[in-house]
Amino acid sequence: MTCRVENTQTWILSYNEENRLEKVEKVSGTCSAPGTTSESWTSTYDGDGMRVKEVHFFNGTGDTTTHYYAGGSYEVQDIGGTNKVVR
Repeated sequence: MTCRVENTQTWILSYNEENRLEKVEKVSGTCSAPGTTSESWTSTYDGDGMRVKEVHFFNGTGDTTTHYYAGGSYEVQDIGGTNKVVR
C-alpha cells in the first residue's frame, strides 16, 4: 500500500501480489489518519495481467460505474446497471 498527497488531496494506492494496481482510494484525511473514502477505483486483471474490469464507486451517492475491457479496443461502460455505453 502506498499513500500520496497531491494538491492537498490524499490518495491510497493498493497493489496485488503481482504488483499491479488493484485499488485507488480518494480519502478525506491524511496518510497517517485517512478518514473516510469519497471515491474508489478497483481493477481486476486476467491471467495475462491485462486489466479487464474497473469499478468506480462514489461513496457520497452510492453510484457505481463499471468499465469492462476486452482486447484493448473494446470497452463497455455500465453506469449504475441501467445505462450502458459501448466504445
